[in-house]
Order: sequence, then C-alpha cells, then structure tokens
Amino acid sequence: MNFRSPLRSRRAAITYLEILALIALVAILIGLFFPCLGCVGEQAYKVKAKTDVVNTVAAVKQFYTEYGAYPLANQASNIDITFGDKSSGASGTVVPNNQLYDILRNYPNGAPGARPSPDGNSRQIVFFEGKNAILKSGNPRSGFATTTTIGTGTLGCFYDPWGNQYAISVDGSGDGWVPVPYLDFPAPSGSSNLPATCVKAGCAAWSVGKDGKIGLGGDSYYNKGGTAPSDDVISWQ
Repeated sequence: MNFRSPLRSRRAAITYLEILALIALVAILIGLFFPCLGCVGEQAYKVKAKTDVVNTVAAVKQFYTEYGAYPLANQASNIDITFGDKSSGASGTVVPNNQLYDILRNYPNGAPGARPSPDGNSRQIVFFEGKNAILKSGNPRSGFATTTTIGTGTLGCFYDPWGNQYAISVDGSGDGWVPVPYLDFPAPSGSSNLPATCVKAGCAAWSVGKDGKIGLGGDSYYNKGGTAPSDDVISWQ
C-alpha cells in the first residue's frame, strides 16, 4: 500500500521543476556572461596598449632630455623615422621597432654585455623596460619577442596584445612635427613641406588594435566624425 500523500508528491514534483528552471536560468546567465568576459578582456588589452604607447613616448622624451637628440642611431639624418612594420601602419621606409627599443633598453638583443657605442646611448642608460612576449597563434604578443617566443615575429621587436608591432614616429627632421597615418590629423595650412597627416610632437606612437588595420576597417581615420571610433590606440589623445 502506498502511504505517500498527494501533497508530498506534489511538493517533490514542484522541486524537480524548480531544479530544471534553475538549470535553465544558469545556462542563460552563462550565455550572457561569456560575451561580457570577452569585452572585459578586450578592454584590458586596450589599457595595456595605451600604457605601452604612452610609456614609449615618455622614454623617447627622456632620451632627448638626456642627450639632446632622439634615439635614431644608424638611421638617415634630417628625416622623420617611423619604426614598426607594414601591419602597424608604418609608411615610407619601414624600420623594425627593435632598432628603437634596443637603444632605449640598452639591450644587446642576443649579444653578450651592454649595447656598444656609438648607438646614441653612450651612457648606457635604461629608458624603457618591458616584459617578454607570449606566443599565441604563432605571433608574439604583449611584449618583446625573444628566442623562445619569436614565432613569426622579429627578435627584440615590441608587440601589442594583438600581435602587431607598435609603430613609433620620431622627429628626425627637427621641425617639431611627426607623420601619423590618420586622416583626421591633417597638417596645418601653409605647411606644404610637412606630411599630409601629422601631429605636433617630437614622438608619437600607436597600435592598430584588434583588426590590424589603420582606422575603422582600414579607412585611415582614428575617429571619423566621432560616430564610429576605430579600435586603434594612440599616444597623443
């Protein structure tokens, strides 16, 4: 004979339904939560990139204060130099950014001892420090490429969180302006000798962001009309 009361059976049935509802709710919350994690991670990458470009510009300025010249050893004189690669939006002559960072770090880049003179840093001062890159999808990211993390990168080059070299434009011409690849920073009127796009600074640095293109989808605008900002990270704003 079954002595289970109808009320007790009803309570058990309700409990099972509550468990199923709870499982469904958890599944929905997980589905909402994981995209948020991606947003948080991407924002952290942007903060990291912003810190890197600002610190790079600060290091170049400190070098200039110390030596009265920019860290452009072995580069052509009297012209602006952009360090980076094609993926970082560097235009004209492309110079890997390790040639800048090696001097700022007083780093031999694989050779024993400190970097030899003359490289512009005769006092062997360390102006910039950074972590070694991690290797992800074959690309060094978030640091300096080493022999253990080189992948498709270049030894000693400094990479952003998305695997592109940071680009750094330095005022080698001494006119107080540096070229940048963004069309929303035109040269002032009457300055025909300047690049079509430039900023008034001794040094500027940027990252092309997650999409690996200058501007929004490659339109070469950092923030076109203020309505569709790119994912790029720049040092001067």
